[in-house]
Amino acid sequence: MTARRRGGRGKKARAKAYNKQRGRCFWCGIGTRLPSDRAASSRHLSLATIEHLTPWSLGGRNGAANIVSACENCNHKRGNMPIP
Repeated sequence: MTARRRGGRGKKARAKAYNKQRGRCFWCGIGTRLPSDRAASSRHLSLATIEHLTPWSLGGRNGAANIVSACENCNHKRGNMPIP
């Protein structure tokens, strides 16, 4: 069996999911920011993270249909739980 590689699409995937959701967390809806956003007005916002709907550890892929943008808090709370 071949090991799966994560690939180097992190920044692009995060930006694409972020833009698709208009800068809001997929789970709670709060405003988020990209790591490259250094504006003082956005410093209070949570950092946008890549969230896999089907977790990577459970066979989820990095495709656009499986990736959303989530705030750090929601992403960490969810862990590797799959969507019911």
